Amino acid sequence: MPSYIDTKYVNLLSSRLLLFKRKNEGLYNFRCPFCGDSQKSKTKARGYFYQKRTDLFFRCHNCGESTTFSNFLKKLDGVLYKDYALERRSNRPRFKYGRTRSNQTRKTSISYQDRSSPN
Repeated sequence: MPSYIDTKYVNLLSSRLLLFKRKNEGLYNFRCPFCGDSQKSKTKARGYFYQKRTDLFFRCHNCGESTTFSNFLKKLDGVLYKDYALERRSNRPRFKYGRTRSNQTRKTSISYQDRSSPN
């Protein structure tokens, strides 16, 4: 299942994408905004957002454009992308293993002092 934030921004973007449809959980179909899909048939929609693990990706089966949802959003709407990136960052943990840089620096300086002390 895509993250709540990804789903939220897909829904915000959906009004700008022609023939947008939610096919099922983690799969959305629409006309590609980059190539415009078929010029003969206005009902064809070959652009897709699809889920791979927990991330969303974009793929157009007409022009071959393929990218992450984040980069798709950056190309299509820079202002909306900035909000998306800020919200994604604010929901992530600050430190990977619960350590701060100051703790790591302190350990390094202590081990350095131990080596320089005479025996």
